[in-house]
Amino acid sequence: MKIMKNFTPSVKQMGDIAVLVFSDEDGNDWYEAQKEFSKTSLKFMFDARGHIIAASWDVSMLAPDNLSVSEIKKSSVPVTFFEEGTRWVFDGKQIIPFSYSQEELQQQAEDERARLISEAKEKIVVNQTKLVLGRTLTDEQTANLNMWLDYIDAVEACDTTVSPVIWPELPH
Repeated sequence: MKIMKNFTPSVKQMGDIAVLVFSDEDGNDWYEAQKEFSKTSLKFMFDARGHIIAASWDVSMLAPDNLSVSEIKKSSVPVTFFEEGTRWVFDGKQIIPFSYSQEELQQQAEDERARLISEAKEKIVVNQTKLVLGRTLTDEQTANLNMWLDYIDAVEACDTTVSPVIWPELPH
C-alpha cells in the first residue's frame, strides 16, 4: 500500500505555459509518482482527518490539491464503497465507514430543531398577526393555531443529546 501525504500545489513555468504541479511532504512530484501505484488498486484522496474526498481506479483522474493519496487492493475495498450517499474514512491502514461524533450529531439535531420550528412558525404567522391586531379567529383557525403551537412545544421538548432524536409528527 502506497501512501503519499500532504500534497501542495505550486505553479511551474514551462516556457510560456504555467503548469500546476503537486508535491507531497517529501518533495515527490505527483505526476512522476503516479507510475508507482498499482494498476489494479483503488486510489483515493483523503484530507487531514482521513475523510475520503475522491477515489478512482485510474490514478491520473486524481488531483490531490492539499490532500493525501493512498491505494488499497481491490479485494479490500468495502462492498458498498461506491453506493451513493456513503461516506468513508481512511484510518492509515484500511477504509472504514464514516461516523459522526456525538457533538456533530447533537449539532445536526439542534439545526433540525431550528428548521422544524421555523417551518411551524411560518404556518402560524398569519393567525398570530390577526390576534395581535385584535381580530377574531374562527374556531378552525384557533384550533389550527393551537395545534401548531403544541407541535412547536413538542419539538422544543425533544432531547437533542440522544441519537436518533424522535421528532413529533407534523400536525395535519
